[in-house]
Amino acid sequence: DGDARGTMRVVVQRVSRARLTVGGQEVSAIGRGLVCLCGLTDGDTEEDARWMANRLLKLQLWPDAKGRQWQASAASDGLEVLLVSQFTLYARLNKGRKPDFHRAMGPEPARELYSKFVDIVRAEHGADKVFDGQFGAMMEVEIVNDGPVTLTLDSPPPPTPPGTGATSKPASNGKKQAVKPASEPPAAWPQGDHAGQAKAATAPAAPGGESQQGAGITTPGAADEGQSRDAHPFSRGGQGDRLEP
Repeated sequence: DGDARGTMRVVVQRVSRARLTVGGQEVSAIGRGLVCLCGLTDGDTEEDARWMANRLLKLQLWPDAKGRQWQASAASDGLEVLLVSQFTLYARLNKGRKPDFHRAMGPEPARELYSKFVDIVRAEHGADKVFDGQFGAMMEVEIVNDGPVTLTLDSPPPPTPPGTGATSKPASNGKKQAVKPASEPPAAWPQGDHAGQAKAATAPAAPGGESQQGAGITTPGAADEGQSRDAHPFSRGGQGDRLEP
């Protein structure tokens, strides 16, 4: 799965105000600032938490004192931050309509790492400006999204160990062969309009005076007029009007 790579995920919302309750009781409330929904998956570490804390506090999401947009951050303006644990950010829906949460980190390790993340954000931004929900509880979060402005942050994936990059693949004889870059077209792709004509010129004659070979088809008189039709799947079917790879 392309997303299962051991990265911490946070959905960041710029808000005018927000309020979090559990069982009808208010747990946290903030004014102008950020609401951060935090998801953890297997492989996330304290390093991911530190990277995420530094990044979200310095996101330039507000105008500065001169009115210039996207200049000020929660760190620069001393704004409040509400952190909310959100394991559903790692749900999968590719096998049906019921969410699959297997990619989310297990409850106990997630509780421990999330608690460290809250401590890191408080240490960097000030305990009086950073608020939290209640881990594992059914929470209600009321927000007034300012803009609206909503961003998704993923911490950098872990580096690929040396020698495991996708630079080669095993051949049928057990040896390795180089993998061509994805941008290199297969040799069978036509290279311009003249490719279809060249194939047609070498094709054996067919009944009725037509010559055919593979995708190139030349009708009587077409060669004299410099016109050919190419039935290659990348062609739109018009004369001289085909998609080049």
